[in-house]
Amino acid sequence: MLNYKDTISSTTVFNLIESITSLSIINPRKIQLDKNFFLNPEKRVSESILINLWKNLEENSNMTNYAALLGEYIPTTTRCLVTSLASQCGTLSEALESYTKYIDWINPSLKCTLSYDRNYTYIYFSLNKSKGYPNSAIIKSMSNVIHWARKSSNSNIELNTVTFDFIAPPFNDLLRQTFGKNIKFSKKFNMIKIESSALDKKLSNHNPNIKQLIEKSIIERKADYIKDFEKKQVINKEFILKIIENLLSENKANIEYVCIKLSISRQTLYRRLKKENTHFKELINMVRKKRSKELLDLNNLTTTDISERLGYKEISSFYSAFKVWYGITVKEYKANLRSSY
Repeated sequence: MLNYKDTISSTTVFNLIESITSLSIINPRKIQLDKNFFLNPEKRVSESILINLWKNLEENSNMTNYAALLGEYIPTTTRCLVTSLASQCGTLSEALESYTKYIDWINPSLKCTLSYDRNYTYIYFSLNKSKGYPNSAIIKSMSNVIHWARKSSNSNIELNTVTFDFIAPPFNDLLRQTFGKNIKFSKKFNMIKIESSALDKKLSNHNPNIKQLIEKSIIERKADYIKDFEKKQVINKEFILKIIENLLSENKANIEYVCIKLSISRQTLYRRLKKENTHFKELINMVRKKRSKELLDLNNLTTTDISERLGYKEISSFYSAFKVWYGITVKEYKANLRSSY
């Protein structure tokens, strides 16, 4: 059984195959996958299937602009639970919040976060390119969100700014048809900036009862999968690190909660870690070190907020730890971050 983070919703593959064949982007014979195998929205499959499908597109498509075409196309037969959930929300703003909250059900490697200022909403996208995803995949994801929002609200939503973290592709003009004229490339983030008032648009399919049922289904399916996976896991350093990562987001990353999660005693945990020449404090610092940069890079949280999310009781402890980890202060890191915009 695969780790949840190495799986995707089967309908992610189904929808991509449906889009590819409907738009005749490559010869269907070269896909070598039966899309009906991926029709069940509650089924999870290996992420490698999706990655290989993207590689197939890169190698066999004669269309240089296929990413833009895929982004414009919303399959009418989509059965994605998260998309269905978003469709039952009252407004675009609520739909976006639901989408970002449960996007890991679609694909844990795809991250989508929201931040706000007085007048604007910022939608940040990232995709784990180290796994082999091309830039086309992030273009499709961002474009799909915008086209879905316009279609669902029956309105031409205008975007203020759109940025990508890669160089401009040859089909840049086609992207402007979706994202508007103010597109910037080779930036730090993949981001859409939009007036918050535009997200107050009402959705015609709004049904709070159906929304509640779909949301419950997603939560239960995810919990069941993770529970089944954890039952079959060998408790080692890597597995405990993942437990700490999950608990940190709930502000419960201490040894008591880890032991409860693993259903073992503190003494047993100590023995397991000793066999791997490590200890609990080292593991939690590894997680905090990685997460600290991720939170700072979002650039929408105060240092106090970040310190609390990392589980520090005193902000001075966070400052000291960050200086040890990276050799610079938090203030210096934030200054470097601002200068890169």
